[in-house]
Amino acid sequence: MLLATAASAQERSFNILVGANYPIELGSSGASLSPKGGITVGLDYWAKNKKGDAWSAGVSFNSFRRKGDVTLNGQVFSQDETFEYLNLHGAPLIWLLDKKERWYAEAGGFVNYLLHQETESRGNVTDNTELFQRIYLGLSAGAGVRLGDKSSSKLLIGLRNDLGLMSFGAGPRSLKFNAISLFVGLGI
Repeated sequence: MLLATAASAQERSFNILVGANYPIELGSSGASLSPKGGITVGLDYWAKNKKGDAWSAGVSFNSFRRKGDVTLNGQVFSQDETFEYLNLHGAPLIWLLDKKERWYAEAGGFVNYLLHQETESRGNVTDNTELFQRIYLGLSAGAGVRLGDKSSSKLLIGLRNDLGLMSFGAGPRSLKFNAISLFVGLGI
């Protein structure tokens, strides 16, 4: 169905996205660690079909950290964790909010795959990727603006919120998170 819609799309564009993300962890798995901002880099495909309905799909690389003090055996030491994800994002519902079709709101879902997780503590770096569940599913919503003429490249500025709801995989630890991303995209 996605391929048929893409083939019949009247207006389409690829957008290179660069931005910053901020994870808000839900639950208690990292209660003593504070989230730190990260980066997101990706490619989105936007299309508008013959009925005028807009949708998008994309892939991105996301990286973020969390940092803080941890107590182990009565000793307090600093700990720095890094997470790297491959994100597949789809927004089958995009509402164009003004007559010039610049402002938009979107809703959809995402799948994250944990590529790498490492922890730096007391000068040692440990690869803990296998300790975490690898696949995360959730809902996504966002809003933004597309600047530029209809027949030329567009500049996208937007805010997206990914709420992780479920995780799968062999690892014993699961993360519950809400990731907020601010991005800028350039249509190609």
